[in-house]
Amino acid sequence: SRSIAWNWAATVSAFLLVFLLAPFIVARLGTVAYGAWAVLGSLTAFMTLLDLGMRGAVTRFVARYHAAGDHETASATVSATLWLRQWLGVVVIAVSLVVAASLHRFLALEPSLLVEARWALVLNALGVVVTLVGGVFGGVVAALNRYDTISGAAIIQTAIRAIGTVLLLRAGYSLIGLALLEVTAAVVANAFQIFRCFQFYPELHLSFRKPRWIALKEVAGYSGYLVLFQAFGYLIAYSPSLVVGATISAGAVALYAIANSLAEGVRQILATITPVFMPLASRLQVEG
Repeated sequence: SRSIAWNWAATVSAFLLVFLLAPFIVARLGTVAYGAWAVLGSLTAFMTLLDLGMRGAVTRFVARYHAAGDHETASATVSATLWLRQWLGVVVIAVSLVVAASLHRFLALEPSLLVEARWALVLNALGVVVTLVGGVFGGVVAALNRYDTISGAAIIQTAIRAIGTVLLLRAGYSLIGLALLEVTAAVVANAFQIFRCFQFYPELHLSFRKPRWIALKEVAGYSGYLVLFQAFGYLIAYSPSLVVGATISAGAVALYAIANSLAEGVRQILATITPVFMPLASRLQVEG
């Protein structure tokens, strides 16, 4: 129940950020630029699908091996996932460059705003890479049922985004400034998670060599199921903004995104209950 309460706190803070800041951001950026920012957010969200369900796999297996006292195998699992994530990070940056180059094909923007949107997309992709790497350690923290740390990191990230958004937009910065802020918030939040991970699990030792095939197979085998759930969830949450932007206009996305964020906030509050049970079930299975 404590973990669920922390998850709720993080979700509510993110919901309040969107709800309270949306009118301010629209007033400063204008509906077209805000709509473009919402579309970039959706594109960035789809890039996180390259997580491929591996964070959930880390949580499941580390919970099992930690409960069994098998810290060597737990370390091998985490190391294998990190090895995979470094190459996925390269893929994310490459995809962002391709999408940025073709952004004009499905989003009608004036030339100056289009240049900003392209740079902002690449910067957002860099933030995804940071999150992919940090998410491995977040999976370890979740395996230890320390959702207070995960939610605390999310709240820190939300606070940085909220304060930074107000300061940047008042200073006259636009999409690139917001994208740099997103990267900064991701770095701080994930650095906090990594620090706490090694505090909670000092027996964890990482290897940066190519992992053994058995460790890769175990992670990939379980994560394959999770990525299907993630993919369909992302289609439900983020594809409508892309459709509105491509078929109507970037300005119309602003109206849709604000309304959709209210419904999405309620859905997220309900969804925060689910992740708590998976590491708990893995631990109880080992303990009989």
